[in-house]
Amino acid sequence: IEPAEIKNQIAGLAARVKKMGSFFDLDQKTQQTLTLEEQAAAPDFWTEREKAQQVLAELNRCRQEIEAVTTLEQNLAENR
Repeated sequence: IEPAEIKNQIAGLAARVKKMGSFFDLDQKTQQTLTLEEQAAAPDFWTEREKAQQVLAELNRCRQEIEAVTTLEQNLAENR
C-alpha cells in the first residue's frame, strides 16, 4: 500500500468518525454528562438509592460513548 493510499483511507475513516460523533450528538452527551454529574454531587443523592444507581449507570454510559468517539478522533488525528 502506498503512503498516499493510506492517507486517503485515514481521511475516509476520519470523516466516518466525524459523522459518528454527530450521530451520538457529543455536544448533547457532554451537556447530559454535566447535568448527571451535578445530580450525583447533590448531598441527598443517595436518598433514593434506586434512582441514584440509574443516574450513575446513565452517567457511565454517556462517558463511555464520549470517550469512544474522542479516542477514535485522536487516534486518527495522530495518524494523518
